[in-house]
Amino acid sequence: MTEILLKQRQIFVSKRETLEKRLIQHLEKYQDEAYIIQCAVAIMLRNALCVADFSYLAQEKICSILLKSQKLASVRHLTPYFESYFSQKDWANVKANLFTSEDDYLKATEKTRLHIDKLLPLLNSKDCTVDKKHNLKAAFEDESGKLHTWNLSNVVRRLDPMETHALLSILGELTIFQKDGVRRFVRVVWLDYAVDEKYRSFDVRKEDDPLYQPKEDAESEPVTVQESPEEVAGVESDAPTNNSTTKDAEDTSETQESDASSLSQATRSLLSNFIKNDRQENDTGEDASAEENKTQLEKKTSLSKPLKGFLPSLKNNGQQQSGKKDRKKNKNKGRGKNGKKRK
Repeated sequence: MTEILLKQRQIFVSKRETLEKRLIQHLEKYQDEAYIIQCAVAIMLRNALCVADFSYLAQEKICSILLKSQKLASVRHLTPYFESYFSQKDWANVKANLFTSEDDYLKATEKTRLHIDKLLPLLNSKDCTVDKKHNLKAAFEDESGKLHTWNLSNVVRRLDPMETHALLSILGELTIFQKDGVRRFVRVVWLDYAVDEKYRSFDVRKEDDPLYQPKEDAESEPVTVQESPEEVAGVESDAPTNNSTTKDAEDTSETQESDASSLSQATRSLLSNFIKNDRQENDTGEDASAEENKTQLEKKTSLSKPLKGFLPSLKNNGQQQSGKKDRKKNKNKGRGKNGKKRK
């Protein structure tokens, strides 16, 4: 397996000096001239969108390839992008090398020449100064119809949507960007410069967009977006719809309210019975206590009556009165120590 020195990442991320060096090294190692021509077109696109200058990169090598190579049949349609690389005389030699006649040139490059006059000044522009750099994010359909996103940093937001759409559509003319044998940039779908993607420069799927492109086949395969569920187009899902979800929620709410009402009624009934029984127990307990006290009092009274003469009387503090001692003391009060009465 051959080592690729110049891939998509290097083309859209590397600095000018590094990128030019890699392009020349790749050409010398693999002699894949058609691949180099496609890379040069992609670098032109980057030059049109970015702040830095990538114009006329490896111009001498590119001119040599177009003037001499006999292996460019697959990229003949791209030659109009390089007309400004040559003088009039050399440009005539390029067409003579790649095309059998002027009519052959016009037919092979018809699609490219439709927008070339407006785009060439941008594709070959120099570096520029801006107050703020932006990050570009775009979505493309690949060869199988699936969407994927593509980012480019440090871009200039100076173009209107139609110009930007035309520039990004150039990637659809290239076949070098593939994943698992599937071409990546077949059709540009939408573009925005904002991080939150609330505003898009264009979206060709929307009917009110000036660049709206209706689907050629209404029964084509559904398109799947890999990055986010919000960008999925025509994908069937097992998830419930909003109407069914709302209905289920309402049924669930009604069931919960009914259950809550039944539970509340049962709870109130149980609580009422509990309070009623508690009150009855309290009333019964009070009646029993009062009856018991009354019985004890009657019993005590009945017992005290037969012993009334024999029970000692109690003082106010509950102590027994000593009546006998007092009487004896009073009797001996008038006597002396020998027990005789005093005179």
